[in-house]
Amino acid sequence: MDAQQATDHSFEPFARHDFYSETNTALVESALGFLDRLDPDVQRRIVDLGCGTGAITRLVLAKVQSLGLKAQIFGIDPSPLALEKARQSVANAMVRFLQGSAENVSHLVSSADALFFCNAIHLIDDKHAVFKEIGKTLKPGGVVAFNTTFFDGAYLPITEKANRLWVVRAVQKMRREYPSVKIVKDAKTTAMRWISPDQYVALLGKHGFTVTHMECRQVEMTQESLEDISDYSLFIEGVLPGVPLDVGADVLKHGVREAIKELKLKTVPRYWLQVVAEKV
Repeated sequence: MDAQQATDHSFEPFARHDFYSETNTALVESALGFLDRLDPDVQRRIVDLGCGTGAITRLVLAKVQSLGLKAQIFGIDPSPLALEKARQSVANAMVRFLQGSAENVSHLVSSADALFFCNAIHLIDDKHAVFKEIGKTLKPGGVVAFNTTFFDGAYLPITEKANRLWVVRAVQKMRREYPSVKIVKDAKTTAMRWISPDQYVALLGKHGFTVTHMECRQVEMTQESLEDISDYSLFIEGVLPGVPLDVGADVLKHGVREAIKELKLKTVPRYWLQVVAEKV
């Protein structure tokens, strides 16, 4: 994927929706509430792993400021383009952005009090390795908070029906209008290999974490938000592997509109898994 495609098919439009901000704010509140009980004169170290363009970093900064705490916040992401946008959107001395990945986070930050990994854990193939790395990054008693809407259990019955119709209508349009484009049927991206909440709890336990908060939060996805996620590169690659991004975005947006119209829906409900765990 070239730089222009990364810009054109970014996650940013989806992240602007109110439910996205509300869901992630709730996770930040759950995870950072414990800091209010700590010594306010000690500077805390907080990591936003997979920070992208800084949407979650802004929420973390706002919470820290509301608590009147001293903190150094580290936004970490593998994408130079995303980090440049993040630096432009979050200009604050408490925040520092670093290029890196979940697989090497402990080499960038150590003795952290809290680490957020929002809306990205499903993209990780070797989750064992990443939770081990997160454990090395956090100090004892530190917390990791992550969430995802791509997990085993995310669908309500109507969600599954709507999503199936969404993809069917998308593929039908692709066959009509882009007959030379083919889905790579043997490809299954990491984002489509989902695990259950219980499996996440077990994974955390194996790496020295105790879950202190877990919920499946129901979110109502609007047609506009589903069209925005249809334009996101990693979503397109997950649903239509091997399909060019522009083609995938076009047909998936069409599929969303058709599915919502045929099922007479105003929104499509979906669960968002929210997890907070403490390092023992």
